[in-house]
Amino acid sequence: MTAACSVMPPVAKRESVVAPQVLKQGETQIPVRRLSAEERARVEARFRLAAMESAQTTVSLSDDQDQDTEPAVTAINISGIDHTAVAFIKITPTATPFRALIHTSSTTNLNSFPVPAPLPIPASAIPGVTYQNSADPYLAINYFNQGQGPLRTYCGGLAYNMNSAGQHPNGGVVVWRSDDGGSTWSGSSIVAEISGAHTYDKPTIAVSWQTGSFDGHGPSVGNVYVAWVDVTSVNDRILFSRSLDGGLTWSAPLTIATGYVHTPQIVVPGNTGRVFVLYARYDTSNTRVNSIEMVRSLDLGVTFSALPTLNNTRMLGPGTDHLNGNRARSVFQARYNPAIGLQVVWHGEDEGTPATRSDIYYASYDGAWTSRNLTPAAPGDQWNPAFDFDNAHNAVITWLDRRNDPQNNLLYQPFFMKINSSGATLQAPAPLSATASDPSQYTLSPSVGEYLDSWFFNYTTGAKWVSVWPQVKGASWGDIEATQIIASGTPPSIALSAQTNPGNTTSVNLTWTPASMTVTGYDIYRGTNLANLQLIATTTATSMTDTGLTPNTTFVYRVVAVGPGTILGSNNDVATTINWLTAPAVGTVVIAQQFTELRQGIDYVRAAAGLSTGGWTETIAPGVVIRAAHMNEMRDRLEAALSALDAPPPVYQYSDPVPGVSLIRYRDVKDLRDKVH
Repeated sequence: MTAACSVMPPVAKRESVVAPQVLKQGETQIPVRRLSAEERARVEARFRLAAMESAQTTVSLSDDQDQDTEPAVTAINISGIDHTAVAFIKITPTATPFRALIHTSSTTNLNSFPVPAPLPIPASAIPGVTYQNSADPYLAINYFNQGQGPLRTYCGGLAYNMNSAGQHPNGGVVVWRSDDGGSTWSGSSIVAEISGAHTYDKPTIAVSWQTGSFDGHGPSVGNVYVAWVDVTSVNDRILFSRSLDGGLTWSAPLTIATGYVHTPQIVVPGNTGRVFVLYARYDTSNTRVNSIEMVRSLDLGVTFSALPTLNNTRMLGPGTDHLNGNRARSVFQARYNPAIGLQVVWHGEDEGTPATRSDIYYASYDGAWTSRNLTPAAPGDQWNPAFDFDNAHNAVITWLDRRNDPQNNLLYQPFFMKINSSGATLQAPAPLSATASDPSQYTLSPSVGEYLDSWFFNYTTGAKWVSVWPQVKGASWGDIEATQIIASGTPPSIALSAQTNPGNTTSVNLTWTPASMTVTGYDIYRGTNLANLQLIATTTATSMTDTGLTPNTTFVYRVVAVGPGTILGSNNDVATTINWLTAPAVGTVVIAQQFTELRQGIDYVRAAAGLSTGGWTETIAPGVVIRAAHMNEMRDRLEAALSALDAPPPVYQYSDPVPGVSLIRYRDVKDLRDKVH
């Protein structure tokens, strides 16, 4: 999980607080246009988009009238039983000033969660101080049954008080401990406290999983590390502390960095036990050069040295951290992926001049930084990314997305995509939920929050990600939702087939198998590539004819079954509107034009996949002998395109032809043609 802001940010340099909406000095209230019921209905219809993986089941952690925000999630197996713990901020708007408390819930089945309960706030060592609020939950675990605090779950966060002006006169960094996967919390300790002109913010926590020896030291498994920002009126500091006894006691805070710094993250690779601390450094004159700096410790957090900086991140910082009325400072998240090294995701200004929205960015470090924009063409804002990687080192990234409300750029839904360890897209962005949320109805800071979370775990029921995110349900009312994303390799439960009508270049027949769930309807999506899939129809049937299409074009289709609490996506399939000649059949001669049409059809499919076209080995003209190389070239090119489009491969009656051995049969041509059209 990534650390976050406390509820109501501190009164500190360059910022002032006007409760309940957070504003910068010299900044006026940002107006947000409310949607009419008719407008909302039209927007929500666009939000019923496809899921790229298999079944995604979503459950609510609570169903009350409070404002829930900024969730964290983790999972651990204890004595053969999986435990999934979630922590979040619950804001009670009826209190004056409103009260915020970290709540937690832990489940062993993911079908439901027990009613969340608040974490007990420890007593302060500051005379006369009793903390009333807690915020910024961050979860970490000792995955192993060894070291200090074996199989222990930790929740880091803030304890603080808040006056009617939204100021924090005192506060502390707290770590809670659980030895049953987050079901109960046996104790807590205060890492550090402050009062007066200082405010602590954005704590982060990590646990070492290093079980061997490295850098001249033995196993560090169970060591717990915490970092946070000390916000002052003059010079902010990133502070660091460690515990070598399972979170019972803590070292004196060590200053990692000073200046206009914020948002620390800690990464501890399990193979080395080295401690990396990353943090944001803001430039108040040019947001686009805001950077992520990094230091590393080779002695388990005693001393640190600087590593290369990730520059020009476009991160949203003070002065640019509002997205249509929603506070959205860039709180990045970092992980260690053994296949590539350190990985980071964040949201920042788009690359336009001037910037008009926010995009999701990704970077990796293996001695040098490389980065890319993951959502460069998506309309509206994308923000608050979180991620984790699977057993194959591929990552699923989740975030909040407004692309389906382009006119208002207000309503959002949670999205996700998959990338490989090099950052290349494996699965295009798709929603986790078909439900629209209106962040302007969260009237208490920090609105819908500054982060989500996602955790990958090899559950006994199968590997999956669990993503947690806020769903707004009314005025200062919303819940934390937990969505399961099934890992790759699980086949979808809906099989879609798309075929053109012979001799008709303007229509496609769609058929699909019924969903293995309670269904209220099927949404049909069409595009000329994966990036522009759009909802074209909704039906309760399991077939449809799509008409009025452009000839000589490949279309990509997907069907989504929508039911209570779940959306289930089909495979993608393609159909190409070509006026084909008579199909090859038994006893007929395959003519040159049929090969030429087939190559053209394959090129249309490749164009939809964003792959190169043309450049075939040899022109097929009357009298040319069809060789195994011709057939294998067409198979290879079509299979590559279908793979890029997440569509099923062709089904061949015969294996790849062998030069000098295999005959070229009419069926070899027909199998390819059947898949293209």
